[in-house]
Amino acid sequence: MRSRRQPRFRLAALLVLAAGAAPRAAPAFDRDVLAGPVVEEYLRAVEAEKRALTGPERKIDHELRWMLSGPVPQAPSPDTELRVSIHLRSAEADDVRDLGRCGLALERLDRDTMRAEGRARLADIERLAELPCVTALRPVHPGWLRVGAATTEGDVASRAPLVRAQGYDGSGIAVGVISDGVDHAAQARSTGDLPSITIPADPRCQRGSGDEGTALLEIVHDLAPGARLLFSSGSASEMTFIDSVRCLAAAGANVIVDDLGFF
Repeated sequence: MRSRRQPRFRLAALLVLAAGAAPRAAPAFDRDVLAGPVVEEYLRAVEAEKRALTGPERKIDHELRWMLSGPVPQAPSPDTELRVSIHLRSAEADDVRDLGRCGLALERLDRDTMRAEGRARLADIERLAELPCVTALRPVHPGWLRVGAATTEGDVASRAPLVRAQGYDGSGIAVGVISDGVDHAAQARSTGDLPSITIPADPRCQRGSGDEGTALLEIVHDLAPGARLLFSSGSASEMTFIDSVRCLAAAGANVIVDDLGFF
């Protein structure tokens, strides 16, 4: 199965095949788009709103504050259960118990980044924000797939055939891929588009669902046919993405590529 996408993997391809390349410079940011009386008035209103917030309210993301602001059209009910990401000041056992006592059904806890993820009712958000161990709360949004309108033109654009002609095909290198899922990887293997792929036996690595992962693996295989391929789904949230990076690195990935974006 082939997916249409932009050739985003030039740098990764050269890292896999040979010695690597320097990344492109980011385009300059046009600050003029932020100028004007309308924008300035909006920013003043935002600042005034922030000054009126209590300490716990300042911890709550504006999207959650909008949900909590009262009878607003299309706002969810207080009993609506949300997936929330919580930034922590401390994550001792007592802090974790306090999170549960205030309504959080904990799904993930990362003491390295001091973040927690779980489910909570909208009505419990303010109770969670009052905890001393909490520094910020925001809703969890899944990653979006960076799908373009090109096929595997990255093979030519990265000049990978020239590198392979010198005898470099990625042999001895493990490439980790993070995307949504690999639902049709078996079919891709049967048609010769993929070799065997490994999803590490680590709870941080997941199979996921969808097929952009299959397509991304095919692109990597086109670029570096000798490379060993690893996969994990990381699209559910930023924390699942971080878990996938750590899992693939622990499994021996020399290069990790992805097609996900998070706001």
